[in-house]
Amino acid sequence: MTSPPPLNSRRSLLRWTVAILRLHGIRPSRRLSQSFIVEPGLVREVVGWIEEARPAAVVEIGAGLGTLTYHIALKAPRVYAIEVDPRLARVVEEITRELGNVEVIVADALEHPLGMGDIAVSNTPYHITGPLVARVLRENSFKRAALLLQAEVANKILASPGDPEYGRLTVFVNYLANTLTGGVYHPSCFYPRPKVYSRLIYLERKRPYDEHARAFEDLARCLFNQINKMARKIARRCLEQLTGSSVGEASLEWLGTRRVRELSPGDVEKLLIQAKG
Repeated sequence: MTSPPPLNSRRSLLRWTVAILRLHGIRPSRRLSQSFIVEPGLVREVVGWIEEARPAAVVEIGAGLGTLTYHIALKAPRVYAIEVDPRLARVVEEITRELGNVEVIVADALEHPLGMGDIAVSNTPYHITGPLVARVLRENSFKRAALLLQAEVANKILASPGDPEYGRLTVFVNYLANTLTGGVYHPSCFYPRPKVYSRLIYLERKRPYDEHARAFEDLARCLFNQINKMARKIARRCLEQLTGSSVGEASLEWLGTRRVRELSPGDVEKLLIQAKG
C-alpha cells in the first residue's frame, strides 16, 4: 500500500493508519510516545500555515507514518523528515518517494543537526516535549515553528507571570519567540488515543539564540528552580553564582516583594543586563 494518507474524513484516515501499521507489522511504541494523527482538520491547519509562510525548506521532527509529511511536501519545495524509528522511516520513504522532494533521516532529533530548513514542524513526542521545544529555539535557522504539544505544556508556554502554569519554559520560549495559539485537539484525533488533549502553538523567532540568550537561559533555570521563593533573595544568589561576585541588596530593590513566579522575561533580562553591567 503506497497510496497517500487520505484527508476526506477522520474515519478514512484512521482506517488508512491502522491498515499501514498492520501491513508493516508495526505496533506503536509507548516508550517513544507514538501516536499518529487521524484528524484531517489538523493536517489542513498545519499545511495552511505552511502555505502562508512560504518556507524554503521544512524540517519535520517525528515524521511518524508520513501523514503530515506527504501533505506538507505538496506545498513546500523541500522537506526533511526526521524519524527515530527505522520502521516508520521506511513507511515515510515509501509514501513520499513519488514526490521527489522529501529526504527521510533516521535519527534522534535531540542529537541530529537540524539546520536544514527555515521552518520546523512537529507532532511532538510527549516524553521529550520540553527538551525538543528548547532544541528548536536554539537552532537559529528556524524562523518559525508549528508544534503540536500536550495541551498542558502548550498552556505553560502561553501562561502569564503569576499563573499556576507559568515557569522556566514559559520565560525561555517567550524571550526568544512570539507565540500564537492554534487548534485544540481531542484524543480521538490520534491513534492510539493519548490520555490528554493536544494543542497547536506557533512560534515566530524574535531574537537569535546567542551567548546572551544562553546566559539568559542559565539565569532563568537558576531562578525558576525555586519558583515560589522571594525573587530578591533568589536573584541575588543566582547572580552571584553566575558572576562570581557579590551583589548588593539595594541593586535588587526594584523587584519589590514579588515571587520568582511573577517575573516576566523582561525582568529576567533586566537582571542579566544588571549582572553584566
